[in-house]
Amino acid sequence: MKTAGLPKVEGEWRYKTDKDGVQIYLLGSRFGDLQSLLLAAFGPPAIAPDTNSDGQITMGVYAAPTTGAAIQYGHEETIGGSRYTQILIVRAGALQ
Repeated sequence: MKTAGLPKVEGEWRYKTDKDGVQIYLLGSRFGDLQSLLLAAFGPPAIAPDTNSDGQITMGVYAAPTTGAAIQYGHEETIGGSRYTQILIVRAGALQ
């Protein structure tokens, strides 16, 4: 994992935590910025995001099988039309 010289992702962030991990929401359509950061830090994802038949971007996944943790990321649009970019960091043990 690389930590120096990573691209910045600036904006309004919100997050929630629970026993299984952390949910991070970046307001707006910032998927490309987030994807660039993750690619620079971790390399290619285990499951690359794609575009489904409705034109929505599906979630990408980074997995750490040796630790049991995972990072999911994607772009969502709410019923009201608001857009946000989402990151889910799943703790080890929650994937069982």
